Amino acid sequence: MSRLLRDRQGNISLEFALVLPILLALLAGIIDFGHAYWVKHVLSAGVREGARVGSRYPASNPHLNLVKNKVREYVLGGGVDTTNLTVTAEVVTTTGPNGWNDKRIEVTASLPFKFLMVPNAVAGLISDPEDPENPTIPSETTLTATAKMLYERLGDEPEE
Repeated sequence: MSRLLRDRQGNISLEFALVLPILLALLAGIIDFGHAYWVKHVLSAGVREGARVGSRYPASNPHLNLVKNKVREYVLGGGVDTTNLTVTAEVVTTTGPNGWNDKRIEVTASLPFKFLMVPNAVAGLISDPEDPENPTIPSETTLTATAKMLYERLGDEPEE
């Protein structure tokens, strides 16, 4: 019996088999949340670029459409699918305490994001046994970014 207790062959394989699922879950989480972070970054940068372009043009509808197209172009250039991308651009006028009117352009974009691995893998482990169709961890969320900028000038065309 003491020989069986001293025999340690297979311990490493057993330990690896116990730790491997945890390591794979961590790796899947890193990949999923890294992808979400990248999409949010591209969305924020695209909205900021659209607001920057829009702040150089007069506040009118054709220019707001140019801003929306610029956001879509930037997000698509960042490698993100723009099929379900929603972009809004509007001009906001505020009056300061001294009666000064400030015109700002406000650009908002939202994009539904679906996690690839984590919720599907974990939902089976912690879902409600009475309602297995509705997992407790959502597999989708909406990423939103907003940028506001003052108009640089109120002329007809931007300076080149």
